[in-house]
Amino acid sequence: HTYAPLGIDDHMSMYAEMAEKVKNYIHPEVLEKGRAARRLWCAGVIPGFDDRKIRHPGTYVSRKGGRYYERIWRAAIASGADIVTICSWNEWHEGTEIEPSREYGFEYLNLTRKFVQFYKNASVFPEIPAPRLVASFRNNAAGTVLVLSNEGSVPAVITSLIVKYRGTVLVSHGYSLNINNVAKIIFIPYIGLNEEIEVLTAPVNSEITIVEGVAWSPGLSASAAIAIRSDDEPPRIDFTSLTGGERVAGQVYLKVNVNDNTGVERFEIYIDDELVYWGRGLSHSFEWNTSEVDDGFHTVVFKVFDMAGNVAEKSLEIVVDNTPPILKILDTMLVESEHSFVVTIEAMDSGGVGEVFLYYRLDSEDWRKMAVKRVDNSLYKGIITYESRNATLAYFVEAKDSLGNIARTDIENIDIIVYQHPEKALFIGRYLLIGIIAFTVLVAVILVFIAVRFGSKKSGI
Repeated sequence: HTYAPLGIDDHMSMYAEMAEKVKNYIHPEVLEKGRAARRLWCAGVIPGFDDRKIRHPGTYVSRKGGRYYERIWRAAIASGADIVTICSWNEWHEGTEIEPSREYGFEYLNLTRKFVQFYKNASVFPEIPAPRLVASFRNNAAGTVLVLSNEGSVPAVITSLIVKYRGTVLVSHGYSLNINNVAKIIFIPYIGLNEEIEVLTAPVNSEITIVEGVAWSPGLSASAAIAIRSDDEPPRIDFTSLTGGERVAGQVYLKVNVNDNTGVERFEIYIDDELVYWGRGLSHSFEWNTSEVDDGFHTVVFKVFDMAGNVAEKSLEIVVDNTPPILKILDTMLVESEHSFVVTIEAMDSGGVGEVFLYYRLDSEDWRKMAVKRVDNSLYKGIITYESRNATLAYFVEAKDSLGNIARTDIENIDIIVYQHPEKALFIGRYLLIGIIAFTVLVAVILVFIAVRFGSKKSGI
């Protein structure tokens, strides 16, 4: 027999020669006893050999994608072998395994079944078509879901799936083994006709990069690679905050929802061609500090990529305006007769002035605030009324544009001195003198009256 037929260039000729010699050899003792018997020809087959992991330098015989195994099998059958032995001893570390494996799947088990049927002249199983499994992606709140759909005419058995990813994935169907920290192999025993299963989920901060695999029909008679659903439909982008053409200032939130029929791979935001944000998932919000850029027009570009490589892009033109209004006090006037102080103000802004306020206080009182009315295109007038007393009036003006940018003037002070007009003082003095004279006369009359009365009583005594 041949145990491990390695290193043979022409198995067909070698096995034919060995078969003839073995079958035609008859031992002398057999002849002496008059028995008609011969030796049995036992042909060995082997899928390949590789013991370099356990021996140095070791021996390597390539399987050549199954062709080496098939060549030896055909030579064994053609030689009329009485027995065929399969050399698969110490299989895993010597590289002779025919069992289902991560490396070869069911290829060598199927080849073995095929040639055993030929060798034994057994009836061949009816031809069963290969299953058709299609992989697709969908998004939900948890992340991107890998979905397998059986769109063929037969169930799929022993589906083997290799998934490569960045981050983490959560397997929800099948039996999984880690290949390394970025890849898993998943075995799914059965997927029925028209059945759809969710195999795993990649959370929003993770990504599925490669999906490949094979599915077998019942009886393991046919297999087919898993197809990735063809997708030429680009993702969708929906704005939930800015829509273009707005004037903005300060902190601005760019809010966007994205979606796709097979799954969103990633999302990006560019401001003036500079990548400022990227993420995964369906909803995105980016806080843009517009004070870090110059005032004026800026282009914001949103890009979303789906799992099939389709790209959608939308851009917005945004006007940044972080400049406060131009504000100045043009004139002030103290109207003493009305106990008022008039302030004339000029306020201008390219985007429009929203509100103008006049703040004031007397001496150390709390600040008071009053809205100032517009009297012309850019002119405003405020009137402060005060009590009739000597005091220091402090005031300043604040203007706010439609975006909330604020301008303020410096605090100004004016002394209010209350004094009497000369004519008014003379008028008051005259009446005051008359009053004093009248009061003096009244006192004198009272004193005379008392003296006369009490003097008369004294004389009578």
